[in-house]
Amino acid sequence: MIDGSYECPSPVGEVVMRRGVVIILKVLVVSVLAGMLGALFWGLPWLSGEMARDLPELAHLRLPLLVLGEVALLGGIVVLACLWQLLTRVSEGRIFDPASLRWVAAMSTASAVAGVACVAAEFWIPGPPLLGLGVLVVALLCLGLTLVLVVMRGLLVQATSFRAELDQVI
Repeated sequence: MIDGSYECPSPVGEVVMRRGVVIILKVLVVSVLAGMLGALFWGLPWLSGEMARDLPELAHLRLPLLVLGEVALLGGIVVLACLWQLLTRVSEGRIFDPASLRWVAAMSTASAVAGVACVAAEFWIPGPPLLGLGVLVVALLCLGLTLVLVVMRGLLVQATSFRAELDQVI
């Protein structure tokens, strides 16, 4: 570097590392998705049935809480599905395509829906205060994720326009 020359690092190692990271993230997404689907189809219905059986005076809350819980889980599942698509676009080198913006927008919308469902559930939860606090924390995390995704979408819009401008110059 003393003589002013600069040696460009090999992009091959970067591609291999990126593919490795994408594969690991996809395995993680599938694992979390499997757990969420299990909770959606078996966990929440079973839990709401147990609550109605053990606390018959609160049985009327079974359906509203079940629906809100499933809406929140569906929001999380949509976020993971969109993340899968974005990871695929990263591995193919197409992340700066304007079509990626739709996936980020869908993620932020799904996260907001999940957060709103958790906030709505706060008004129905009859149990211990710790349960309500846990749901509130999840709601805040969902809404915080939504804000981060909105900022990231703005950055992706800028990067996409820069990429298009650079492609025109080259």
